[in-house]
Amino acid sequence: MALELPILEVTSMLRSTVPMDDWRKRIADLVVQYFGVRGVTRSRLELFLRQVEQLMATVGDDNLPAELRHIVANLQTMTILLRRREQDGEPIYVLREGRLAGKLTTEQVRGKSPRELFPPEVNAVTMPMVARAFAGEDIEFAYTLDGRTFLTYLHPFRRDARGNVLEVLGSMVDVTSERRYAAELEHNEQLFRALIENMPCGVLYEETTADGTVTQVIANPEFTRLTGYSVEDYRNTPPEQWSERVHPDDRQHVQQQYQAWLDRAESGPLHLQYRFYDRYGIVRWLDNYLARIFYEDGRDGVLQVVLDITERATAEQRLRHAASYLEQSIEPIIDCDENFRITFLNRAAQQAFPELEFGAIVSEYPLGSDLPLRCSDKQSDQHLALVHVGSRAFQRLLARTERGWRLFCHDVTPLAEAEQTLRRALEREQALTLLRSQFVSTLSHEFR
Repeated sequence: MALELPILEVTSMLRSTVPMDDWRKRIADLVVQYFGVRGVTRSRLELFLRQVEQLMATVGDDNLPAELRHIVANLQTMTILLRRREQDGEPIYVLREGRLAGKLTTEQVRGKSPRELFPPEVNAVTMPMVARAFAGEDIEFAYTLDGRTFLTYLHPFRRDARGNVLEVLGSMVDVTSERRYAAELEHNEQLFRALIENMPCGVLYEETTADGTVTQVIANPEFTRLTGYSVEDYRNTPPEQWSERVHPDDRQHVQQQYQAWLDRAESGPLHLQYRFYDRYGIVRWLDNYLARIFYEDGRDGVLQVVLDITERATAEQRLRHAASYLEQSIEPIIDCDENFRITFLNRAAQQAFPELEFGAIVSEYPLGSDLPLRCSDKQSDQHLALVHVGSRAFQRLLARTERGWRLFCHDVTPLAEAEQTLRRALEREQALTLLRSQFVSTLSHEFR
């Protein structure tokens, strides 16, 4: 974690006001070298402590240089130096400086043990770590005090001739915000992961470097279900082979749009619809939404959301086919709503009934004058009737639809005329038969 330091100003002041003894100059140079204006990291701090260890060993045990205390007091971290008390071996403070030290600076804590300064719950965490550092271990741990979380690093600093640790040098950083951000980030990642994995649409994220190397591929279970390809399968499939999965009739259009979208530096979202052969050869209609994410280091991410619209596309095709059938039918077809207001007339209907128009009430015309009476019958959704419009006769089938009624009209005028001619012929035949019968009866009577 990086924290800004005003170290250059401190070292500049140090060099201008203090005689530049050899060890002071080296400490100032080390501070600038390892921190500068770039901030503190744990690794940089560790390097600094290891480098300054030999210099500190040459300084008297009783009093630390004031210049060093000024340096560490301006660090955004807190630096501590612990030494074992001769009487009982209890760790005591020799140095405690830094922005995080608050009022417990070196003057207030020198010669005191952490046990005397902090509550038992803190000592229960920190003191075992201090003991391990005096045993020769490099220690890193975190603890919480007054609602703030601190990351602490302890390093065995000075040893005697037998290798026993005499002093422990450490640094502490307030990581409360970082821990909170990390917890929020983890929560958001879990939420995002749960959202992605349970979305009813396929999600694919592909990340590449500036030279085209794929660095990351993420796919949710729905994407695998739609395409038949897992993340590993997708990684191992060459782009040209993936393009061949697009239906030949859609391939060129899709490739041109996609490439043009990639070539634009600041392109918005892209929407594509095409047919796709999944891994098992099944054709699916896909609704594909793409968005790009640009990173400062040159990486380029493409996020795809894929919807399976096969059923919808098939239904639309069927509707178009049905609409085409209605429009191209040679029989007059008329749609009307529940109030018998005309909503559709195909060409044949417009030619057969030029008096009818969109929005007209069909029950007000001879073709549908009986509709209110017939449609009041709730027992049937279909009604067949012979209707006459002028000199023409139509066999009319009335059928219920989701939005009202549909009239199928079949012109039976020739059949009606033939039927009428036949009826007249039958009537004449019946009259002749009756006349013949009467003649024979009269003739028989005369002979008798």
